[in-house]
Amino acid sequence: MKVFIYEHLCGGGFLKTFGAGSMLAEGEAMLGAALRDFGRIEYVELFSIVDKKNDKRLRETFARLPEVKPIQSTWLDAFIDCVQQCDAALIIAPESNGTLKKLTKIVINLGKINLGSSPEAISVTGNKLIFSTVMKKIGIAHPRTFLIDSNVAPDRHFDGAWVGKPVDGAGSEGVRVYGNGDYEQGRVGAGMIAQEYVEGEPMSLSVVSGANDSVILSVNRQRISCAMRYEGGEILSVSPDDILCDLVNRIKKALPGLNGYWGLDYVDTGEYPVVIEVNPRLTTSYNALSKALCVNPAEMILNIAMGQTLPEIKSRTAIGFSAAGMTVVL
Repeated sequence: MKVFIYEHLCGGGFLKTFGAGSMLAEGEAMLGAALRDFGRIEYVELFSIVDKKNDKRLRETFARLPEVKPIQSTWLDAFIDCVQQCDAALIIAPESNGTLKKLTKIVINLGKINLGSSPEAISVTGNKLIFSTVMKKIGIAHPRTFLIDSNVAPDRHFDGAWVGKPVDGAGSEGVRVYGNGDYEQGRVGAGMIAQEYVEGEPMSLSVVSGANDSVILSVNRQRISCAMRYEGGEILSVSPDDILCDLVNRIKKALPGLNGYWGLDYVDTGEYPVVIEVNPRLTTSYNALSKALCVNPAEMILNIAMGQTLPEIKSRTAIGFSAAGMTVVL
């Protein structure tokens, strides 16, 4: 089976904007981890593309990998050409500006196996206002969320701190915490939301889902700086409890197109989890999963897309990881 793995930042989509930024480093790490794990599957013929000419670090990272080809045309033409050659495709791209949704539609329209979520699920999870409405509808704890415009003063909605973020942003780009009274400073223009700040420990779940089955691969502790920058985290050795399993099942039921690997960010308040967002694609936590689990997560992604049953995760090793992909056994 020919499997095409595409990471949008490394593939040239955002290099001019984020060439030296943290998002490129995170994308590079996720691409490397996916290539490593899918490369361990015997029946998979793996390939990818990287825009090596625009970034020295990419040239150094992927120079020795024969399955990674340099782009000879525009990134979109190269992407379409690779999709036409493959049997299945895994797309790692930001939800911003509809990028992940558009690329996923190309995979589906060309009749290839999509190893990720459906365009419909991406539309909902990629828009924080729509996602907030869905969480409220199904009764899941979620911060109060409003679009910042001339009619919304966060001070009138929140008693304390609040978070400003892009309505369709990915990662921690453009995210900032504001104190009560910072409305004028926080009015950041079109496409931004104000979200209630939730006190507690930032956490995440790594999940793999198929049409009728979901498995939580790991419970992860996140490291978030005072400036709201994502710095990595830790895969915990604990098994998810019934509350987290129920949370995943309820979200999956509301968004049946959440397939393949997806991440769920939440805050552990000490009393109950408050869901912040769902990422319908590989997340940085994926980088450490193969070291933390007794199974290959890439094989689970591929098997569930082929309609096979997911195995039970019986044990996990605690692994620390950085946003750029460095890992250490804890």
